[in-house]
Parts: sequence; C-alpha cells; structure tokens
Amino acid sequence: MGKIGAFAGSYALDALQKAAGDDEIAAGRNPFFVASTLAFVAAGLVLLLPHIGQDTIDQEDIRFREYLTANGYDTSSMGLKSADATSTESDDNGVVPVEQTYGK
Repeated sequence: MGKIGAFAGSYALDALQKAAGDDEIAAGRNPFFVASTLAFVAAGLVLLLPHIGQDTIDQEDIRFREYLTANGYDTSSMGLKSADATSTESDDNGVVPVEQTYGK
C-alpha cells in the first residue's frame, strides 16, 4: 500500500507544483496546504470512528453468536470447544493434552 501511495503522491506533488506556475512560494505552499488538510481529515476520522480496543474482536464474536442464536442458527459446533465443554481428563493444573482436545 505504501508503494501505491508514494506513486500517487509523486504525481500529485508534481501536479501541485506545476499548477502554481512561476510562483515559487505557491509551489511550496500548495503541497503544504494539501498535506495539512489531509492530516486534519484523518484526525477527524479518528474522532468519529468507534473505539477499537484489545477485546473488541471478542465482543464482536459474542454479539455475532447471540445474533445467530436469536435467529435460529445452531451455534453449538461453532468455534473451538473449551476444555470445560469436552469430557477430557486434565492434570492438577487444569492442562488438557492436545491429543485429547483435538483428537489423534
């Protein structure tokens, strides 16, 4: 993605500088205004987007499973089964061998 941005940016910079004509000050000022505007737009988008934290994907998974269950889908075999849901033997620390969890 960065290479595409560099390619497009090099053409945009050249076009902005050529649009200024013979005015050297405008040739330096116009790209600055464009870059500043893009920075402010990006900052505005950050303020408008919802918060994305460390546990966002887990919350989305829970809401999606609740949605499927509410609409009649069987979610009993969806995702990985936890050690509590399977009838496996664990050691004193609660560790379940991989062979018992996923089969041989």
